[in-house]
Amino acid sequence: MPMRASGRGRIGWRFFDADEFLLLREDATLGGFLQRFDDSVSAVAVNWVVFGSGGQAAWRPAP
Repeated sequence: MPMRASGRGRIGWRFFDADEFLLLREDATLGGFLQRFDDSVSAVAVNWVVFGSGGQAAWRPAP
């Protein structure tokens, strides 16, 4: 869990697993993306998209 002070003097938390990534379509950096939000925004959520089945052909109740 990386933690660092943001440019506004607050602590910012970002959660990414090693096998996940954030695709930014309009910004070159995560910092640029976050600068779009003003001080009234306390959290930003993004959708998680699954790009494959992991080899599973049918639903099963256990991992």
